Amino acid sequence: MATIRAKILALHRIESYPGESLPELLVIADQSTLEENPEWFDDEVKKTKESVGDDSAAWAVLDIELDEAAVMAALYPRHVVSAEITGSDR
Repeated sequence: MATIRAKILALHRIESYPGESLPELLVIADQSTLEENPEWFDDEVKKTKESVGDDSAAWAVLDIELDEAAVMAALYPRHVVSAEITGSDR
């Protein structure tokens, strides 16, 4: 099974009441991007944190692995059409 590795910057904003906001996924870089331009992700994280400022309650960088076949299936879904043959002309 081939995997796609990536890093994601996640944010949870300060809430006025519990459950007001969901976590946000703001910056993502796949393994190729990180290898070819390792500074890009760190620079984008810094810029994003500066733009959000004091509105954040928590930040995290998530290391994730995605199944390549699942990503390809989402990009190129196969639509299956089912049909039933009826009648006496069989």
